[in-house]
Amino acid sequence: MSINNVILEKNVWGDFYAVMKFNAKFIIERIINYKEV
Repeated sequence: MSINNVILEKNVWGDFYAVMKFNAKFIIERIINYKEV
């Protein structure tokens, strides 16, 4: 396994984690807004 592959994989997981965090925040806000209605 080359260093480039490791870096690429790390970047992919970093993007995946950022997307998951964003989605979790969006879902939580939707749930809170839904409860308020």
